[in-house]
Amino acid sequence: KKDELPYIGVLDIFGFEDFEPQNRNSLEQLLINYANETLQSLFNQCILKAEQELYTSEHIWAPQQTSVVFPFAARNMGSRHTSRFVQPHPKDMRHTFCIRHYAGVVRYRIDSFLDKNSNVTSRQFHDLLASSTLAILHTTSASSQTPSRITSDSSLGSITRGPTPSAKKTSGSMSYLFSMQMRTLTSELNSTRSNFIRCIKPNAAMDARVFDRRSVLDQLRCSGTIQACQVLQVGLPTRVSYVDVASIYTTVLGADFMFDWFHANDRVFTQALCHVLGFPADAYRLGDSRLFFTTGVSSPSTMTPDTLKAALTHYMAKRRWVSAATKVAVCRHVQLAYVDVQRKRHVIVLQCWFRQHLACRLVATERTQRRVANMWGRLVHKSGVQRAFDGAQEDKLALLEALLSQQRAVPSGCKWLLQWLGPMQRTMYVQKLGRAACVGYLAKRAFVAMFETVRERRACVQIQAQV
Repeated sequence: KKDELPYIGVLDIFGFEDFEPQNRNSLEQLLINYANETLQSLFNQCILKAEQELYTSEHIWAPQQTSVVFPFAARNMGSRHTSRFVQPHPKDMRHTFCIRHYAGVVRYRIDSFLDKNSNVTSRQFHDLLASSTLAILHTTSASSQTPSRITSDSSLGSITRGPTPSAKKTSGSMSYLFSMQMRTLTSELNSTRSNFIRCIKPNAAMDARVFDRRSVLDQLRCSGTIQACQVLQVGLPTRVSYVDVASIYTTVLGADFMFDWFHANDRVFTQALCHVLGFPADAYRLGDSRLFFTTGVSSPSTMTPDTLKAALTHYMAKRRWVSAATKVAVCRHVQLAYVDVQRKRHVIVLQCWFRQHLACRLVATERTQRRVANMWGRLVHKSGVQRAFDGAQEDKLALLEALLSQQRAVPSGCKWLLQWLGPMQRTMYVQKLGRAACVGYLAKRAFVAMFETVRERRACVQIQAQV
């Protein structure tokens, strides 16, 4: 219940330190500047992020903030490749490194960094606390010796078993412990509602009525106040809701006029009012529910209600005319685009048909050429065969006999030979018929002659027998 009680906490923020060129910046300055970076990031988040979220919710454009992680909080993230890690001069690279803070570039010397960053106390210090007569020092000595003893025992055991959880909790450098404490402090501050007070020392001598401009400017720059003022100056600090603007002018212009011309649209009325009053376009922004003004925009209206009505009527009439003209132009553009699309589709169809017609004609021409080429090839082949067999009747007869012997198995490409040798075949057939008729006739004549001879001999024999 005690944690739930409200409380007020006061935090004294560290001052930004840069001792060069008089002295050197060491680990102490690095830790202090790291604390300044962390608290400055919290300051930016509280002051600027709220404005950013409001602009985003109202759909008003604003540049996005990007946070830069300090090297302590960005382990194993390639800090050398970030713009915040400035490469020192090559001759000083072994002993120094530079970091570009929000207040400027600071160069740190690494001399005695390891000794200062060690979280190990000397034995003499523990003996001194143990020899004290105060009970609180005895308690502090016992509580400080216990972690060191655990750490030493754990380190011995880590050779064979590895580090234990107690060793992980107690071990750590000063920078690590400091960064963890800053993380705890930041989480605590984020859970509260923070208010910031910047204290500026006017002069180093603490004299009255003395204002050191250079010192004050350095303090403002180191505290980030100048940057915050610049951001707020270029922002939109003044804002008023559309409902409030409409309610104020409804009593002046009348509810009927507001409804007839604006139809209870408070945003349109506010936009028309800003145009009529002559506000520059870069001096205000129209959000979703409110009107934002830049710094210094304040010009109360000096118009009479009638003049204001006439100006608003002229603006709304012009706005409606522009809207109607825009709609007509858009409609015409859409019609032209539709006609253009249809024309392109018809052109594509015609191109396809024409290409198809050309392809068909090309195919038909190729088929005709191929047919003519085949016919010419067959004609040349036939002419060559015929020339080869000219004057060789015996070869023709042998070829014809060979074709006739296998007439049923003649290849289709050789059937023209039968047509070519057809007249010879008919001639041979006629000759065969003539030869057969001649042989028959000769045989008949020989038989008749033989028969006459036999008759004559038989007659001679009969005559001789009668004599």
